[in-house]
Amino acid sequence: MKPALRSLLLLICMLTSFSFQMQAQQKPKPVLKPPVLKSFWGQTNGGTLPLDMALQLVDSSIWVISDKKERMQIARFFLAYKSMDTYEDEKTGEFKKRQNTNGTQIRYENKLPENWRKSIYESLKQGDEILITDLYVRDKRGEYYMAPDIRIIIN
Repeated sequence: MKPALRSLLLLICMLTSFSFQMQAQQKPKPVLKPPVLKSFWGQTNGGTLPLDMALQLVDSSIWVISDKKERMQIARFFLAYKSMDTYEDEKTGEFKKRQNTNGTQIRYENKLPENWRKSIYESLKQGDEILITDLYVRDKRGEYYMAPDIRIIIN
């Protein structure tokens, strides 16, 4: 082997080993651990509620708190309202039930829009379900997190 080629090969080996040593000495990047979050609508975090208690929630705020008691700002959420409705079958004349689902996305608000509050308040009945899902919040540093869903079933 020629001396110039041998020198080049030796130089490549030394640089490669130096590169591996530098990578081994680098500190690992810190991993962002998301906080443990709890979601609330009024004073409840979901469940089966009687109609009168559910009606009180319609005007209440949605809020999220972390395990460090830090209140988070609502970035957005999706409201889904599932209702069991009765209709008359035109062919048979029988009354049947069907499930209707309506929804809307709300951004940077912690309450339902006025038109949704009025609609839910007027039509809420036993067997209906309200789901607040895809609830994203923002902390004081500007980081976004996904909070747990709130599911309310009317008893």
